[in-house]
Amino acid sequence: MSRYFRFIFFIFILICISCEINSVTPGFNSQSGKILFYAIHRDNPSYIRIYVLDGDGDRLTLIKEGFSSYPTWMLDKGAIAYQDLGDQIIKVKYDEDGFSSEDSLCSYGMGITFIRYSEPLDCFLCQNQTQIFLLYPSTSETIALMDTYDTAKNPVTSQNGKWIYFSTDITGTFDIYRVDTNGKNYQKVLSDNINNLHTFSISADGKILVSPRYSGSKGDIILYDLIRKQIIKTFRPFIPGIALYTSLSHDNRYIYFVNGIPDDYDTPRNVYRLEIENSELIQLTDFDNYLACRPLAW
Repeated sequence: MSRYFRFIFFIFILICISCEINSVTPGFNSQSGKILFYAIHRDNPSYIRIYVLDGDGDRLTLIKEGFSSYPTWMLDKGAIAYQDLGDQIIKVKYDEDGFSSEDSLCSYGMGITFIRYSEPLDCFLCQNQTQIFLLYPSTSETIALMDTYDTAKNPVTSQNGKWIYFSTDITGTFDIYRVDTNGKNYQKVLSDNINNLHTFSISADGKILVSPRYSGSKGDIILYDLIRKQIIKTFRPFIPGIALYTSLSHDNRYIYFVNGIPDDYDTPRNVYRLEIENSELIQLTDFDNYLACRPLAW
């Protein structure tokens, strides 16, 4: 190889390395991502911890503890928000030094819970006992998405913000529905007459739905193609209890979830990672006195 071509090759390698370094968001592991979740003390349910976990389980960071819950990623994962379980939603910014700069975003009422930020809509999706709401942090305005549907829960949005997905048990088991942002075009997405489909998530690209599918103490995990409208993969992870609160990594390589039985708050729950391609299962946390809940992956 001539000196000229060696020089060109060397410059090419430097450019590739530079691009790889610059593509990584400061403080985030680009290989494994981050997991945001909360954990409830089994002897004191009002004492809750909010954590961020490396996607490979190597580092667990405590963000907040006390009377606070329902953390959600926001602002392109450069910050999180959580409810203080009083009447405030708090934002915690992220920079190279970690999470910092707590600020009150807005207040709320009506007993809403389970907030989840929608970046396309620039609002929080939330629920009470019967309805789904849009909560706008800039004004604290709360808008009911649709007329009352019994036990509408777990609202999540698609990437483009056109559809809001949720679970409801109007048929006797939890099925998955969607509605547009004006509360119109109410559609059934996926149903099962025997099993519940609940605490699901939508992939970052808006094409795949991942959901627990369970009845009693038995269950599995399904991947559902929203474009082709069919189940594309089923997993039966060998864990204590069943899979709950499923979430996909940003690259659709991993499924994150916790183990447990619905409405059983005495048995500890932990975060697991399931690799989709080879079904490799790894336990990422080891709680003895806490119940891990709703791991949101990035």
